[in-house]
Amino acid sequence: MHAILKRGDAYTIPVRVTVAGEILHPDDIETAEFTLGRRVRVCYPGAAGYDPETGVFSVPLAQTDTFRLPPELPAALDVRVRFHGGNVMGLRRPIVLYMADAGSREVL
Repeated sequence: MHAILKRGDAYTIPVRVTVAGEILHPDDIETAEFTLGRRVRVCYPGAAGYDPETGVFSVPLAQTDTFRLPPELPAALDVRVRFHGGNVMGLRRPIVLYMADAGSREVL
């Protein structure tokens, strides 16, 4: 998946995580870590949410988060999950996001 985000905008990125084709449910995990471009880290439980009806995690990005990402370069959204019992597994292919530059550096 590829998407374009604009620096300085606030977003909530929907992320569905599957293991062997099955949607991952938060009851199965201890922690999920969503890292964008090695500069922004959001965790579940914590700032990230989960919708049990859709099976989608919601990863919020604040304006200050998107300003920290370099413009015009791809930023990988990587996911790692720590399961109950200690096993940790990451996505095989991170989600690629491109950052469009903003004309202003002010947080609204």
